[in-house]
Amino acid sequence: MVDAALDIGYSTQKTYDLLNEALPFLLGICCVHFAIKKAIHGFCGHWKTREGFEAAGWTAFNGTVLLYDVVSLGFGLTALYNGQMSSLAGSPHDRVHGYSSFASSLCALTAAFEAYNTALCVLVYPQGLAMIGHHVVTFGLAFIGTAPYVHFYALFFFGIANLSSVALAGYTVCEALKPRYAIFERLHAALQVAFA
Repeated sequence: MVDAALDIGYSTQKTYDLLNEALPFLLGICCVHFAIKKAIHGFCGHWKTREGFEAAGWTAFNGTVLLYDVVSLGFGLTALYNGQMSSLAGSPHDRVHGYSSFASSLCALTAAFEAYNTALCVLVYPQGLAMIGHHVVTFGLAFIGTAPYVHFYALFFFGIANLSSVALAGYTVCEALKPRYAIFERLHAALQVAFA
């Protein structure tokens, strides 16, 4: 079993490399979260969402999710249009073991994002065991993808598939802000339709 894992590229060095690549993403994600929270506090003051969460923190969380969704979608679409996905589509071996620099970075970004997401779902915004399990499993898949392993599929599932998540995260941000600002009411309705 260990030999099979090493055959696809896992090693102590690979784990260290993932941490080196993912840590700046994780620090950036946390900085974005705190910057959004500080800005919302400054512009909007303090209030609670209908779920009972502090609105600035909840909006910062979902704003960070929205930014991740947009960036990861950009990685996936760029790889689709610059030929990195098609270069991996040639054979079953390439789809499973081929390397893409975009996919490697996307896997590190996704691992960092899911670490952030899991921590907030456990410690701050409880979303149930199903969501925690989803974030932990996605973190594991992102880590496996750094081998390199299934980069062709990572570009789609961690990248392009986030198209619908952009509308969902935007909808959630608007839901928190619409009680304060009427413009978010209209945007909220438009994003509901876009997500559907």
